[in-house]
Amino acid sequence: MVSCAAYSTLLIGSQIGCILYDYQTLVTGVAAVGVAYLASRPVWRQLRDSNLSAMIGHRETLNAILREKLALHHRVSEEYHKGMEGIIRVTSGYNGEDVPLRGQDACNVQFSRRLLVWYLTDRLGTESEEIEASKAALEQAIQTLADSVDVVALPTYADIYDHEIPADFDHDAAEKAGQIESEKTAVKVAMVSAAYGEMSRAHRALELSLHRRIGQLDLRIATH
Repeated sequence: MVSCAAYSTLLIGSQIGCILYDYQTLVTGVAAVGVAYLASRPVWRQLRDSNLSAMIGHRETLNAILREKLALHHRVSEEYHKGMEGIIRVTSGYNGEDVPLRGQDACNVQFSRRLLVWYLTDRLGTESEEIEASKAALEQAIQTLADSVDVVALPTYADIYDHEIPADFDHDAAEKAGQIESEKTAVKVAMVSAAYGEMSRAHRALELSLHRRIGQLDLRIATH
């Protein structure tokens, strides 16, 4: 005779068997999902590590670009201020008021139309559209100022180096033109300064954008 315990065991086993039979498709599917999940864990880990490596590489690239831009813009700033120091000094009064450029100062001042030509012209098209537009405006302002300085300097230059001046040189006309231009030179210096200011703002905007993108990547890397 089968004991009550054995009978109960057989009954439970029979019920489980019925359940497995009735839901064998569902059980098989759940088992398949579990196996797939276990198999995919190394793949997901590999993808995660690969994504982290890509973010770190991108951050290093942006950081290298930022360092290059900072060094370039620092060089531009130094050369600009050095090149403009003389012309600003002779066209500004003690209280910052505009002063007409004198002929002798125009001859002596160390100002060249080739100021920053290596950056404004030789490196044309190497930066963002905003910076390139500001570079073009600065180059034009420098050329305009240089033309004005040349006109003011010419009569004095002719007096000093008359053997190098063409015989048909009209000294009176040159002197009159120089007097007119001498009154405008300080304004043209201010135009150069304004154009440089716009370019500097474009530089800072680019640097800030790079800093922001690097910061965002740092946050993503830290929380990855």
